[in-house]
This record gives sequence, C-alpha cells and structure tokens, in this order.
Amino acid sequence: MDKAFSLIVIVILVGTMLYFVPIIGQILGVTGDNVGNELSGVIAISFDHGKTFHEGSMQSSYGSVDINDFDYLQAHSLKKPLLLAASSKGLLLSDNDGISWNFFDDLHHELSGVDIRDIAINPYNKREVLIAAHKDGNGVLYRSDNTFFTVEKIFEDEERINAIHAYGDGLYIGTQDGKLIRYNLSNNTFRVLGTFGSPIVSLFGGIYVENLYIITKDRGVFVSSDQGNSLIGLRNKIGERFDAMIKTIAFDEGAHVSYAATALGIIESVDGYNWRNINEGASPLLSINALAVSSGGVFFAGVHDKIYVSRDHGFNWEYSDPFSRKEDELSVIKLLRNDTLVLVGTRN
Repeated sequence: MDKAFSLIVIVILVGTMLYFVPIIGQILGVTGDNVGNELSGVIAISFDHGKTFHEGSMQSSYGSVDINDFDYLQAHSLKKPLLLAASSKGLLLSDNDGISWNFFDDLHHELSGVDIRDIAINPYNKREVLIAAHKDGNGVLYRSDNTFFTVEKIFEDEERINAIHAYGDGLYIGTQDGKLIRYNLSNNTFRVLGTFGSPIVSLFGGIYVENLYIITKDRGVFVSSDQGNSLIGLRNKIGERFDAMIKTIAFDEGAHVSYAATALGIIESVDGYNWRNINEGASPLLSINALAVSSGGVFFAGVHDKIYVSRDHGFNWEYSDPFSRKEDELSVIKLLRNDTLVLVGTRN
C-alpha cells in the first residue's frame, strides 16, 4: 500500500514538473520567440554617462523589432532588478543591465508577439507594471504585480492606445482617436479628460516637473499643470512653426526644466508655457527623433541612427554610432538608475 502511494506521489510530482518546465523556461526567457538568430541594431547601452555605447544582444526569430519604451522594475521578490523594453513583438526583459535581452511570455500568452506600445510603473506600488498593448485591433491595458507571471486586462478600447504615463495616483492614457483618459490607481476608475480630434502620439511628464504634455498628430502640443483637468495648447505660446514640429519632450529633473525637440532645434521652459530656443548663437542639432536630459544637464539626442551627446547645454555635440545595422532610426532614449544607465532603442 505504501509503495503504491509513493508511486502515485512520484508520478504526480514528475507530471507537475513536466507541466511547469515550459512555463519556467518562458519566465527565464529561453523558449518560444527567443529561439532564432542574433538580432542586431535594436538596443544600445552606456554605463559611463554616454561616453561610450555598446550594442545589446538579442536572440529572436523576428526579422526586425521596434523599441517603443524602456523602464526599470525593482521589486523585493527579485534577486536582481529587471530592465523592461516595450517592443513591437512583445515584452523584452534584461537582468544584466541591458547586455542581453530576452522575450517574455506570460502564463496565458497574453503578451506573446503583441505590439507593446508603452509601459509604466505604478508610483504607489513599485511592483506593479502597467502595459499598453495593441492586440487584435484593439487598445488593451494590462497590469501585473507578480513579475509578469500573469497579467490582468483592466481596460480595452476599440481604438489603439498609443501612450501611457503614470503620475501621482493617476495613469494617463492617450488613444488613436484623440481621447485622454485618466485611470485612478487608488480606486480603479476611469474618466475621460478630453478629446482632441487628432491621435495622441505621446504623453510626457516628469517626477519633479509636474506638467503633463500631450503631443497630438495634427493639433500640436497641449500642457496641463493640474492632473489633466485643464489643458492649454502651446500653439499660441510658441508659434505654429515650432509647435507642429515638436516630436519629443525631456526633463532636467534637478533644475525643474522641460525641453522639447523640434525640427528647428531644442527649446526649453521652466513653467511649460513659455519657451525659448537654447541654440541661439550656435548651430542647432536638427531632426531629433529621441531626447533625454540628465539631472546634471547632459543632453542625449537621437538623430537618424546616431546618438549625439552635449555637455554644454546644446552648443557642442559629440556623436556615437554603436549600431551595426544602419537602416533603423533611434526611437527612444531613457535614463535610468539615477541617470547612470543610458538605454537607446531603434525602430525600422
């Protein structure tokens, strides 16, 4: 009887292990879409504040991958902090400071091969990650507080979600049909703050720079200093010529200054409403696709496939060319871990 019982227990244990082996493999990023060739030209990293850049490695069966955003997850349950990358083919994770990246597949395959548009960390619960995805033609918002073992769908819209931004107790959501929605992280309620009649392309906000910036496709840039309750267009403030050309916004959190990259150069503001050109008297850096500014005032700009760095407020620039594949352009630059780690992503 005891032998029979022991045999049954062994069979159950072996069966359970066999069942969970693929899941464990997915969590570690060694199965599924990771099987493939080395994919270059996707992510670059710098550990010395932009003096040198190195290309991160990635195994993928996809021919190309676009990077939409980066973030940083540091939870008590993790032995090492995780770097996160939102990509056109799913969620990428790195546990070695961006040296290598693996695609992640959750238990129910909700994120497998899905276009992840944006990611954000809940300011009140650092373990919780919010994920905006374009899936089956709809915009879907997920959340996970167990390191993506499972994800929970909390919002779905017929229109694509292009951008999200977390600030205070709110998550701001920008959709393809121009809706700005605020999700209250405390009581899980949604409220439409406004409709712009033009796709919301990007949302930007700082930690200490409290303004929220909304970049639309056709109606310019809007700013709010009261959690999205009132929205003011910048077109009359900075002129239609600059306003229509703003692609991205960055912040010097230490100086509480906002910077915007336009096709005519970089402009700056201390209040979000009044702007000036920082390049007067100097040759401006043009056609900037991505921009980041450290708390020490160092500028990082992406122009086509090159990374430009300025340590004198945009007057002089040095460039780095870390990518072996030249047909892609830079899409995002993110400074993480107190600006000591610079991450650069590309798109095809």
